[in-house]
Amino acid sequence: VIMMFHNNNVSGRMKSFGNAIRDMPKIKTLALYFNNNQVESIDELGIGMVGCPDLMTIDFRFNNNRITGTLEELGKGVGRSSRIAAVILHVNDNQIETDLSGFSIGLRPLRGSFRPFRILNLHFNNNRISGELLELGATIGVFGQLEMGELGTLQLFFDGTQVQGELQAIGDGLSLCKDLLILYLSFSRTAIGGQLRELARGISANTRLEDLQLSFNDTRIAGQLPELGQSIARCPNLKRLELRFENTAVTMAAVRRDFQGTLRNSTCEGGIWAADGFVNLIDPSLMLLSVDAEDD
Repeated sequence: VIMMFHNNNVSGRMKSFGNAIRDMPKIKTLALYFNNNQVESIDELGIGMVGCPDLMTIDFRFNNNRITGTLEELGKGVGRSSRIAAVILHVNDNQIETDLSGFSIGLRPLRGSFRPFRILNLHFNNNRISGELLELGATIGVFGQLEMGELGTLQLFFDGTQVQGELQAIGDGLSLCKDLLILYLSFSRTAIGGQLRELARGISANTRLEDLQLSFNDTRIAGQLPELGQSIARCPNLKRLELRFENTAVTMAAVRRDFQGTLRNSTCEGGIWAADGFVNLIDPSLMLLSVDAEDD
């Protein structure tokens, strides 16, 4: 089932759609796109999903609406569904005010469940989400340890939110995953800071990574990232690597020092963006410094 209602005046709490979903128990894929509307809640969709035992993929995109609340019931809908293996949830540019604890706990499969869970893509840019995402990190760890198929793709986008801390919870969750192939983490314009040691440990546990993209533009990330550089150098299968540290304390001098193993042996596409320049990983000799840095 795929429904798209872009750029309309759809409003309310999705109760009618939740009831409709409950009456379609045989659906396997549910994609609902309601971008640029006035939807206020999507929790009722989770209530309807419980009645769909064959549901394997949900793809919800509710960008630029008026969604508030905790999304707890939506999370429970996923957790109680016996076959869901992929969750794609885009709710950028809304008014969600929570640390996502209830949503994250709800996502976890019921005790005794042995279903696979392979894709988790969460895009929460430009909301009012706060806290240190402790329960979300724990949920990632749960998915990483499922016996019938471990998490292979993880995307977390929290740009322009009030998320804070040192990302220890996310790093701890990643440490329990072993088979990640694709990892995107984006925390630009947040209060994230520190040296990302805990995150680096999580990356070290996933040496099969093929695509790694980290974005920390406009944050308080420290200028030295040796642990992160070492962990990335232990991922020999990388085909694409993008690291973004624009408008932070990370300089090109730090990049050359902390990521020298990656730069020396690079065979992947992508690049590293620092506060004062950029290096192309296809040819690390192509290091571009900003005009201001060259003047200094």
